[in-house]
Amino acid sequence: MSKKFKYLKMAPEIGQLYFFLNVSPFHLYSWKGTTTELYWLKTHRIYATDKDFKLAIEFVNNFYISNPEKLNYIISIPESHCEVWYGLYMDGQDIDCHSIKFDFDNEMHRDLYNKRRLYRTCEDLKNATNLITQALA
Repeated sequence: MSKKFKYLKMAPEIGQLYFFLNVSPFHLYSWKGTTTELYWLKTHRIYATDKDFKLAIEFVNNFYISNPEKLNYIISIPESHCEVWYGLYMDGQDIDCHSIKFDFDNEMHRDLYNKRRLYRTCEDLKNATNLITQALA
């Protein structure tokens, strides 16, 4: 699995558009220079072009498929109302650890499960995020 994409290493100009690697359907943002954006830059989540962004998404998806044991994500459908964890930004910050009571009828919950983004604990999520950050680097 080789990397063919380039993440930004330097902060864009204020107002410049950038692509942000997350699990949300929204990926294009305008740079404001916030502390959070600088953290995303440091963790290789910021891309200048749509092409690099799409290649990074493909790389991460393949990384998930190839490393279920290392990433320790949930591999079987959780029981209804079971507490599970996910990170919208997948950047490892404490504020990005969200828990939900799993409901297979909820489209967002199903989507997170199908994309291999659900974890048993917040700690599992953080560990996976660190591995993804290392792989992106």
